[in-house]
This record gives sequence, structure tokens and C-alpha cells, in this order.
Amino acid sequence: MVVVHVLLLTAALAIVALYGYTMFSYFLRFACHLYFRRITVHGVNNLPREGPVVVCPNHPNMMIDVLLVLTQCTHMGRNPYAWAKASMFKNPVAGRILRALGAVPVYRPPGKLANQDVDSEKTPEEIAAATRHMFEDTWKVLHLGHLVVLFPEGTSYTLPHMLELRTGVMRVATGFVKAYDTPITVVPLGLTYFNKDRFRSEVSLEFGEPIIVDQAVIHSDAFSTDERSEVKRLTEQLQVDKIYLTLNAHNFESFRVARTIRRLYCAKPLHPKDDVHFTQQLVDLVEGKLTTKETETVYDHHSPMTIIPR
Repeated sequence: MVVVHVLLLTAALAIVALYGYTMFSYFLRFACHLYFRRITVHGVNNLPREGPVVVCPNHPNMMIDVLLVLTQCTHMGRNPYAWAKASMFKNPVAGRILRALGAVPVYRPPGKLANQDVDSEKTPEEIAAATRHMFEDTWKVLHLGHLVVLFPEGTSYTLPHMLELRTGVMRVATGFVKAYDTPITVVPLGLTYFNKDRFRSEVSLEFGEPIIVDQAVIHSDAFSTDERSEVKRLTEQLQVDKIYLTLNAHNFESFRVARTIRRLYCAKPLHPKDDVHFTQQLVDLVEGKLTTKETETVYDHHSPMTIIPR
């Protein structure tokens, strides 16, 4: 799987170098539709077609996540920018290409995640200075009316649930409003892979309800009194919205049981969006978070069959 990611990235960088961003976007779209048998997109009206926007996907599948999101945003008429870990800029060729695409290097200090990439060559002071420049460069891109893709979990993962979100997205959003006195739209995006390790599988993308960060937020008593706490509150709101758009369980066994129930009792295939939300309802039932009656109500919306024996 890692080899596929590396090959896709190498081919993408070569095409950018030879033909520029237009051909790059076509290549991304072709590669994604070659790799996946079916890509479904929902909630497209939640993504503004102009103005400063931050799109916040979950990050369960490394470079594949990046390719999918960039492809879809470009297809919807936006020219997406993104943060990229600083180590990717160490290669002179890759660094020039990434900068040409508007990528901003991220230097990550040590944190809670054991598998994160940390730039050990820089001192904490140098990382802090680089981070300030990173935020300023990001605000400039947003001020030009562009879209920026940020993965708020800070790293890719192989877990049955999302990681706790870092505050970077909302720090970018509130800092932008403070710097330019302009509102910004934060759009949560849920990526769901139905079998991410399998070639020609399916994936679903769902854009959620946008969160507007504007002058009213910045000038509120809560923000003026304790900016850090308010940024944390906004991040928690984003986390709740993203959980609704994704599949989350305590362990993989809950997923296996839920999917077995779905296969055994579903009278007809569900639309991918309904499949995601219905499977989450089953996971919640398996883990004791949902009553049987609530699950029956959800299922009866899709099929005349009864999923749980009365």
C-alpha cells in the first residue's frame, strides 16, 4: 500500500514538472478513478465556489486522502492549496514543485502522537518562527480568495476512529479574521473507505455544514476574555461535525459485527451516504450507544425489512 502511495506521488510530481498544474489536476482525477471503482460525493452545495475557505478532511489513508480531496476541490472549480510536512521539501526537485503548487511547509514540534513526523533539525525557537511564517503565508493565500486543505488531526492513522483534532484549523481561521477583518468558511469533510486496502474498492466523500468564523466571533466576550478556550471550543464543534460525517468505533470488531449485520439483513444495497450513516448506527447499537428501537426507525427509512427481531 505504501508503495502505491509513493508511486502515485512520484508520477504526480513528474507531471507537474513537465506540464504544470492543469495537467496535474487531470492526472490526479484519472489516477483516483483508476484506483477506485466508485467515488461518490455528497454535500457539494456546502462548499462555497468562491472566497476564503478551509476544507478539513479526516486522514485515514495517507497520500490517497490528499489526492482525493485535491481532485474533488479542483473539479468543483477551486484551486486548492495545502500544508505539507517540511521533510517533503528537503528534496530540491520536490520542494520546487510543491512551492509552485502553493504548498506551505509545516515544521512539527514534539506532541502527543508517537508516530508523528518531528523536525529534529530545528530548535523549538526556530520551529516557532517557522510556524508564524506558515500561518502568515496561509492567511495571504486565503486573503486572495483561495481554498486551503488542512488535515486537523495532524497525521494519518490506521484506527477505527478519528483522532482528537488539533487546534491549528481554528487558529488559522480566527487569526485570518483578526488579520484581514474578513469572515472565513470552515468546511468539514468526511472520507469513508469501504475497503481502503483493496484496489478498485469504493470511497465516499461528504462535505458537511460549513462553520462561519467572522468578526462576531472575534469580538465576542468569550474570545476577548480567553482566546485559547474559544479556539478550543470551535475545534470541539468541528470535531463533533466531523464525527457525524465519518465512521467511528472503539475497535475494529465493532465494525466487523456491524457490517455483518448490514449484509445479512439489508434487503437492497444502500446509497453510499446512507450506508455510512446506517453502519454508524449499527456500530452504536453494537457498542451499546443506541437503543434497538432507534435502530429500527433508522433502518425502516431505507427498507421494509426489519433488521432487529421484535
